[in-house]
Amino acid sequence: LYAVTKARGGSVDRDVDAAPSPGGTRVLVLANETVGATELLDELRSIDAQGAAQYFVCVPANPVDTGQAEHTGAVWVWEETVRAAQARLDETLATMREHGLQAEGELGDHRPMAALTAAAKEFDPDRIVICTHPEVHSAWLRQDVVERARKAFPQVPVRHIVAHLTESADG
Repeated sequence: LYAVTKARGGSVDRDVDAAPSPGGTRVLVLANETVGATELLDELRSIDAQGAAQYFVCVPANPVDTGQAEHTGAVWVWEETVRAAQARLDETLATMREHGLQAEGELGDHRPMAALTAAAKEFDPDRIVICTHPEVHSAWLRQDVVERARKAFPQVPVRHIVAHLTESADG
C-alpha cells in the first residue's frame, strides 16, 4: 500500500506516537530553552524503556531563543549566544546522563530547521522529538517548525512535546 500511495503522489499517515522499535533507537532532540523540561525528560525516558536508545540533542544557537538579544550589545551578542546555548546543552546532557540516558549533542544553526536538518544528516535518527513552549509563547510553532520537520523527514516519526516553563518566546 505504501508503494502504491507513494507512486500516486499521496502520503501515508504514520503513527507519531508509535512505540519505540526494539533495539537501538536513535532519537534526535531539537530544543532550546525547554531542554530541561520535565515533559521532555519524561518522553525521553519512555522511549528508552529498554535502555538501548541513543540521543543526540541539538540546540540552535539563536540570540532571541537564548535571551541574549535582549541583554547583550551587538558586538558581543553572538559570543554570548553561543555561551548561553552551550550552557543549556551541557546542562541537558548532564541531566540526561544522570537519568541513565546515552546522550551526545551539539549546537546548531540559529535557524531551527537548518539546525535540525544538519543534525539529522549527521546523526541519522529513527525518531525526532521537538520540544517547544505552548503555542502562545513559541516562536518555533509560529514558524511551523514541527509540521515542516514532518514534511522534511517523512520516514521518521516526529513527536512534538509542549513544555510548560517560565514565560519566554523561544522554542
